[in-house]
Amino acid sequence: TADDYKELETLNLENLLKTVEEIRSAVATVYLMKDVPIYEFNVQKLLVRSSYKGQDMGRLGLTPAEFAAADKMPEAFVAKLKLGGVQFLDPIPLLMARSNSDKFLPFDSVGSFYYDGNHLSTYGSLALKPLFAPIFQNFGVQSESGGQKLDENSARGL
Repeated sequence: TADDYKELETLNLENLLKTVEEIRSAVATVYLMKDVPIYEFNVQKLLVRSSYKGQDMGRLGLTPAEFAAADKMPEAFVAKLKLGGVQFLDPIPLLMARSNSDKFLPFDSVGSFYYDGNHLSTYGSLALKPLFAPIFQNFGVQSESGGQKLDENSARGL
């Protein structure tokens, strides 16, 4: 029921706050990445179909107001997390810059950011590397490729 869902959601948010407090007590920085929009269709399939039919793929875009309205994280809770020292990572500006649009498009000129309607593809995940780079640069972490640069184009997502 709706009441059960609300109770579960409240419990999950409370548990997240407790987890953040535990991590912060270990003098560690906590990072949370904001959600990417969820689409109710398979993005890759629709991109292929739209491209084949010559349809305007810009129609798949969401305005900032549309994806802000779909954000399920309550603002009051976000404020509590920020007061608790949580650093938020926002993937939307980065992905919007790659698609060179004033709307959030689920793709850019090279590939699809999504595997389906609500999971990022390998290409979409690799597109977010600059978002995480500042976090790891101070740790001296090398990539699994032995320090070699990963080729983003080999994992286009289409």
